Amino acid sequence: MSAMAKWQSAGPAADRSRCPAAALTVFAGIAAAFILGTLSGTADAKNLYRTNRILEYGGHECIGQKPGTCVTVRSRWMTVEVGGSRLLELSCTPSFPYLVGWDSKQHEHMRLVAVSGRPDVADASAAAAINAAHPAKLGVVALNNWNVRGWVKLFIGCSTTKWHDTPFMTSREGIPGKHVGYTGDQP
Repeated sequence: MSAMAKWQSAGPAADRSRCPAAALTVFAGIAAAFILGTLSGTADAKNLYRTNRILEYGGHECIGQKPGTCVTVRSRWMTVEVGGSRLLELSCTPSFPYLVGWDSKQHEHMRLVAVSGRPDVADASAAAAINAAHPAKLGVVALNNWNVRGWVKLFIGCSTTKWHDTPFMTSREGIPGKHVGYTGDQP
């Protein structure tokens, strides 16, 4: 008869607790593994981001557009303080009034999220209101995920024609470089 069968045939649950020391040892081992795993995770958290790493600008704000029909509008470099956030807003030009997409150059520990101006979800009345007199705008919130100041620069693509099913980025952030062992070309 197997050990499990013997244990199950031992009778009521009170009779089965013949080895409380073994159960306590197993429980203590599980608890110790959990605590040590949590502590080592906490120690690693100090070294999560490579705060000098910049996520490079890729020029994706005019993706899917024909040459000459899309221009890039750039922001200046902007800072976001420790644990803070900042709304970045850019407008298209009267000659290129339609928003196509956006891109950024930012520190690894920054997260950017588009909060307004998305051409793929704009309602019909808002889309109809965009013209040379009222060019499209994009609002992006920059969030600082770490314990040092971060920098970000925003780029939007503006076209002479309305948006036509090209990809539209909704957010951008970097994977914590120290967490994944990134050994890129920056110190």
